[in-house]
This record gives sequence, structure tokens and C-alpha cells, in this order.
Amino acid sequence: GMGIVAGLNGWASGLIVDSCRLYGHNSDPIYVVHGWAGQHADSVTIAHCIVDGLTVGRMSYGAGKSRCEERVGEIMLLSRAANVFDNIITGGFNGLELGPGDPVTGPRDSTWGSQCEVAYNTITGVADDAIELDTTHGINTLLFGNVIRDAGHGISQVPTYTGPLWVFYNTIANSRAGGIKVGEGTSAISWYVHNTITSSIPGGWAVDGSPGGTVNNFHFRNNILVGRGAASGYTLWGQDLANPM
Repeated sequence: GMGIVAGLNGWASGLIVDSCRLYGHNSDPIYVVHGWAGQHADSVTIAHCIVDGLTVGRMSYGAGKSRCEERVGEIMLLSRAANVFDNIITGGFNGLELGPGDPVTGPRDSTWGSQCEVAYNTITGVADDAIELDTTHGINTLLFGNVIRDAGHGISQVPTYTGPLWVFYNTIANSRAGGIKVGEGTSAISWYVHNTITSSIPGGWAVDGSPGGTVNNFHFRNNILVGRGAASGYTLWGQDLANPM
């Protein structure tokens, strides 16, 4: 089952999880959500923790997607003004999830994944998304100084709705599908500044897209973007992007 669970049927605001070690859980090692009756999970801090899904992150993609393994090794945090700082997340299916991933419930609450700071984390060896922002509004959320290696996608915004989202000084290396994943109506104002996004793996785009929908309001400044898409040589934009900028 899960490791640390908070907010499921009550309040979780102000929770601090600091310097914990969580290994090999069958579902989310840390699971912090709004309660069913509208209780809140604001201002949660997760810092200096090691979260290890053991070998799930090295399984093939099909072993986890839409199956029970999809939650292994993942921090799920539906919170406003959360601080996720200086953690090591490795060996799971996803790394950190700030939104419900549900296009029906996600737009209803703009506080999920807004005013959050995700800084100086190391996320390695995950099968799918290292940082998943899917179906969040991402209002004034900052991703700063994170190191992501060997993920399916580094940062996923499929979709995000409002912004502004600030993505500064992150390093994303050797994502198997793409450094950034967008699509299905991604529209949040998003600023990517001074990031290094690179992959030496064949098929790894710098920016990759899910089929369908448009991608708008993206701004790139002073980034290093290197990818190896499906075609030979170095390519930046995934072939499924309908409107990359």
C-alpha cells in the first residue's frame, strides 16, 4: 500500500515530511490530497527525503501504465503553496505529481499545483514522467534547479491551463520520449529559461507532444535544447505537435 497518507478524509495543511526514507511501496510512498468534503492540503513541505520504487522504473512502459505499478514510487501532492525541496526520487513509475491527471476534476480547483515551489530535487530512473503537472492550473508555480535523468518524459504538461509557470535552471538528460511533454490543449503561460534539455537516446525529443489539441503560450529563453527524435540526427520538436509555439 501507501507510505505516508494525509488529507484523504480531512485536513493536511501545514504538513511537513522531512528526512524520511521510503522504499518499495506498492502505491504512492507519499500521498497528500484534498479531502472529499472540501478540506484543504495547503502549504505542505516535503524535503530531504529519499523515495525509491526499487526496480519499477526499469520495467518496460507497458508493465506500469494504467496498472497498479503506475503509482509505485510516486509522490502525489494536490496542494496549494507546496514546497518540494532537495529530495531524491528514483526507481518508480512517475516521480512527482502535482495534479490529479483528470481532465474532468482538474479544472475545477485552481489551487491544485498552484503557488508551488519544486526546487533542487534529483529524479532518476522513472518509467514515465519525472514531474507531472497534468491538469493543473500552475498559477505562479516554480520549478527551479532540478536534475532529471533517465525518465520517459522530464516535465509533463498535458494539459496545463492558466500559469504563469516558471521553469528555470533545470537539467533534463536522456529522457526516452521527450524532455518536455505538451499537448491535448496545453495553454498555461509557461516560461522555460536557462534550462538544459538533452537526450542522446534515439527517439528522445527535446520537446514532445501528445496527439491532439494545440499548444499555446510557451516561451523559451536561453535554453540548451538537444534531442534525437524518430528521424536520424538531432531534432527538437516531436512530430505530434500540432502547434508547438
